[in-house]
Amino acid sequence: MLRRLCVAVVVTLMAGQALADRIDFANGDVMTGTITSMAGGKVVIRTDYAGRVTVDADKIARIATDGDLSLRTKGGEALQSAVEGDAGAVQLKALDREIALADISKASRESAAEALSATDWSHKLDLAAVLTSGNTDTSSFSILTESLARSLKNEHLLTVGVFQDEADSVTTKEQFDVNYGYKRFLENPKWFLGANAQYFRDTLLGVDPRVIVGGGAGYRFWDNSLGSLTVEAGLSAVYEDLGAEDATNPALRWALNYRRLLAGEKLEFFHRHQLLKILDTDRGEVIDSSTGLAFLFNDWWSASLRADLRHQTKPPVGSKKTDMTYAVGVGVRF
Repeated sequence: MLRRLCVAVVVTLMAGQALADRIDFANGDVMTGTITSMAGGKVVIRTDYAGRVTVDADKIARIATDGDLSLRTKGGEALQSAVEGDAGAVQLKALDREIALADISKASRESAAEALSATDWSHKLDLAAVLTSGNTDTSSFSILTESLARSLKNEHLLTVGVFQDEADSVTTKEQFDVNYGYKRFLENPKWFLGANAQYFRDTLLGVDPRVIVGGGAGYRFWDNSLGSLTVEAGLSAVYEDLGAEDATNPALRWALNYRRLLAGEKLEFFHRHQLLKILDTDRGEVIDSSTGLAFLFNDWWSASLRADLRHQTKPPVGSKKTDMTYAVGVGVRF
């Protein structure tokens, strides 16, 4: 019994060591972890001891991955395989083929959600503020939080935004926005059924509040270590209190969510928007969008530049059609 236990422990330790990607550098250093991407002459590896590390591909003498990577060659080929070998002749294990590391233009891991057996949580908080004093006293701040829970079949996303501007003790903007989205992925994991709810209030814009509840279907084009792209469409019920009147109307909804990591996973570009076609001739369309860049100092801290747009083709009387908010701030992720 003792002998069997020892053998089991040894096998477990050997398996634990095997379940890791490895980079051997030309100077003799070795780094183990999970290689998440290759692009632009950079290789990104995530380690337990140093977090995300970006290395120059030309400093690598040998590389090996335990799992498959989605590869794209400089010639435009799309390949799927684990890799192992030196920089001059990397072996594609699944294809029994060799290729030079320099001939790989891009590589990424497939969606982490596909390997989840339990729910995984992530959170993000962005804060931006501007204060001026002198001839004019102004203050402006925005808070945006995002919580994502995902598993193999389900995804929950909750965002909360608070935006406020003040000039000489006069409030010029005061918005509160809460969004919840749910996705249930089907047997073909690119397709999903979805439900959404939104609460939006802006008394200065004349909307107090707007409540949206709906459902529909969507498609996930890609979701990997470099980002994701999803679109969805459906039907919603829209309740609005516009001051002089309130009404509930049906609406068609279209939404897009795009995220892409660049520059060795140090820079993130994001864009998301929602279009509501309210089926009432007096309301027209309502568009919400957020576009920006985030510089990722590490796995925890970031700096961001964001532009948020809210547009109504037929706004309440006395309100402008378009409202823009520009924010520069810092963020924390955990």
